[in-house]
Amino acid sequence: MSRLVAAVLLVTAAACTQAAFPPVVLEGTQVRTLSSADGDAYRILVAVPAGQAPAQGWPVIYALDGATTFATFRDSLRVQAGRPEATGARPAVVVAIAYPDPGGVNPARRQRDLTPPVPGQPVAASGGADRFLDFLEKVVKPAVERDLPIDRRRQTLFGHSLGGLFALHVLFTRPDAFQTYVAASPSIWWNDRAILAEMKAAAWPAVPPAVMVTVGEREQFTPDADVASVAKLASRRQVDNAAEMAAGLSAMGIDAAFVRFPGENHGSVLPAAISRAVRFASR
Repeated sequence: MSRLVAAVLLVTAAACTQAAFPPVVLEGTQVRTLSSADGDAYRILVAVPAGQAPAQGWPVIYALDGATTFATFRDSLRVQAGRPEATGARPAVVVAIAYPDPGGVNPARRQRDLTPPVPGQPVAASGGADRFLDFLEKVVKPAVERDLPIDRRRQTLFGHSLGGLFALHVLFTRPDAFQTYVAASPSIWWNDRAILAEMKAAAWPAVPPAVMVTVGEREQFTPDADVASVAKLASRRQVDNAAEMAAGLSAMGIDAAFVRFPGENHGSVLPAAISRAVRFASR
């Protein structure tokens, strides 16, 4: 067989494969692009429950890092809300925020968007959390509410890692933006734990929000990690910081839950945190 014939056969086979196996479309999902006041584009992923919305509208979960959280949230809600008598979960709209880059990920923009401002430093590589929150409040929420019946009394914000830090920043600076906050494996260590000063200065609304802080048991020490990684994990005190944060919130009179997932590390804990967040948001 000549190389030309082989190449033609390969191209033909690829075309047939593409025709026989079209891309999967998740039922009840939408994708749209929205831009911030600064002109930054974001990919917004939306999952809508089947059936009629409640009279007061759907509860809604806003999930950060949408490229890695959206499908898990959608499936976890679909499974758990299908048996509310056993799980306590109920249907909700999921709105996940991702980036219009390959794979929906942009590490540089994520670092900027999810970190709190640093006094005296301009927003550049970090410190853009307030601008990003304005985008959620002034662009994303109104766009979703124009198209779907949403219960504004039941809005949850979910973030993991730097997203968890962002959730805490919103909780401490604009707590009435959401009624439920889930800070999964929050990066409390960032900027010498400056988030603790925000916590001390927080002023709570008449009805304080409910908060859940989660972490993986192996986020502070992983037996099979190399020496450098062990030292880094130990210095960040991820597990201790999360536990102390939840205890501090409880001491302030906040309805704060703390969950430590056995055997999970910073990456592997994400599906477990999402599963628990679905139930917590349904309380």
